Amino acid sequence: MRLLFALMFCSLVALPLAAQNALASSEVSEDTCTSNTGVFARSDNGVYDVFRFENGDLINITNDSANDYAAALSPDHNHIAFISDRGGTAVELYLMSPSGENIRQLTDDGVTKGYFAWSLDSQHIAYTAFYDMKWEEVLSSPNPVSGQRADVFVIDVESLEVVQMTEGMTAIETLAWNNAMTEIAFIGEKDGVRGIYTVTIEGGEAQLIAELDTSVTSNLLQWSPDAQYIAYNTFGEGSAPGIEVVDINNGAVTQLGEGSPDTILLLAFWTADSSNIVRTLIDGGTTYELVDIVSGEVTPLSELTVRALCYENVRSANEMLTETSP
Repeated sequence: MRLLFALMFCSLVALPLAAQNALASSEVSEDTCTSNTGVFARSDNGVYDVFRFENGDLINITNDSANDYAAALSPDHNHIAFISDRGGTAVELYLMSPSGENIRQLTDDGVTKGYFAWSLDSQHIAYTAFYDMKWEEVLSSPNPVSGQRADVFVIDVESLEVVQMTEGMTAIETLAWNNAMTEIAFIGEKDGVRGIYTVTIEGGEAQLIAELDTSVTSNLLQWSPDAQYIAYNTFGEGSAPGIEVVDINNGAVTQLGEGSPDTILLLAFWTADSSNIVRTLIDGGTTYELVDIVSGEVTPLSELTVRALCYENVRSANEMLTETSP
């Protein structure tokens, strides 16, 4: 379970969600839909580095003595955000080009950074700050965020302006923006209640959407494009990964599949009309299925169909960016 947790914590690129001078015109890249492009962090000879997977090749793009614990491409694929101890004190948030050049430090407040997520327009990053936790605890503990004081912040990657979004949270496990960039969802605890919370960009108290089982780790949040649902993976000690969906309006939780000891089942993405999710099954090979969130009907998908659905999602997201741009 410890290895699985570390992989979930460090593989933020699993969600292909979100600064140059042309920030306002940034669009979600169609490269998001290719299976031969991605970034992630992993340990190589005892040091964590950021790797880029492209056209079948795995390239170490940081390759230095610093530990770089997590990485994610911006939706426009112009930048990579990552967290690192290269500053010599706390783990902070950094930005670099897809080639690993032009590294720029975004945060510098001495507080450990953890989960983070890009906004759809690639202009902001929502991130978690753990006030008391050290990264050594993440790597050595089966449940490192349990009881840890944490809050959600948003940083403008151009101006470096930081806004605190929550107060008094603990045990934040993951977070995600909605496509309209008006709300951030995250899994955490407040006043002893663990669940999915949302907070609006305008500020205010975090709102509990649904309570979650404290014996299960939930991760990889994804809003539906219409912002009416949130899907996520569940990982229980000794049980196979599953997928659940929560209705934002009433907090009702629906299970949309559970893996087996021989099959890993992961959430891939929503369809553009918010009626289905695409899930990935890994059991020696990789297959894909379409799952209706209302009926639960499952339809096998070819890789070409998955790619087409992803392109449709990208086009829909870019239409939203055009509508919301000033």
